[in-house]
Amino acid sequence: MESLRIKKGDTTPKLDFDLDKMEFSLEGESRSEDVLTFYEPIIKWLDNFKEWFFQKIGVSI
Repeated sequence: MESLRIKKGDTTPKLDFDLDKMEFSLEGESRSEDVLTFYEPIIKWLDNFKEWFFQKIGVSI
């Protein structure tokens, strides 16, 4: 699992999900006309993170 970083665009926010520091930040405005294209990979990353993190700490649901 790798950290997720997305640079700020004209209509999209800066995103930094740093796994080494376990810090998650999202800053800026989100005015993208194609919201799905921007947020779908982030949502998939978060789903994968949840599974990775639960395995790391030994939680099963």
